[in-house]
Amino acid sequence: VTRPANEVGHQQVLLTATLRKGGASQTAVLEFVVLALPDTTPPAVIAVSPGNGESDVSWDTREITFTFSENITQPNLLPSYWYPVHGFGIIFDGPSIPEMSGWISDNKLHISLSGDMAPGEYTVKISKGVITDLSKNKMQDDYTLTFTVENKPANRISIVSSSPEDLEREFPVDSDIVIRFAHSAA
Repeated sequence: VTRPANEVGHQQVLLTATLRKGGASQTAVLEFVVLALPDTTPPAVIAVSPGNGESDVSWDTREITFTFSENITQPNLLPSYWYPVHGFGIIFDGPSIPEMSGWISDNKLHISLSGDMAPGEYTVKISKGVITDLSKNKMQDDYTLTFTVENKPANRISIVSSSPEDLEREFPVDSDIVIRFAHSAA
């Protein structure tokens, strides 16, 4: 029997043995489990949102997500609870730094932002060893995500027409006042 790889999991084996002596025989069924090899592969980041190197990330983005190669945990923190990002050992740098919290769900680390980001370049760094898999294998390398946030569009509102017109005299008192606007995004 060969030990299965960790990804395969433990294997159940049934062994049937028949012993014969003369005309008599006795059969025994033995059941045992062959334990899988231990997991020695550290977790690694396999995807991020927003994408690494992405430009024109929306200024109102509210979540940054790191997807790992396997389910993860952060030692000393309970999964599914929200923690300040510094509790994860994450360094966030950029033109503005909104309040953030983070949580782990299966193989994802989520960072939730409480406000808008100013335009410019941002970096989010997860230091090696901060994240582990469920077998306590530590992330081996630092991971740095870099992205650029777009300018927040400015709405420009202008008056197209009005009734009464500017400085109009002798406008009937019982008439409706009408103002028409136009707006454009800058």
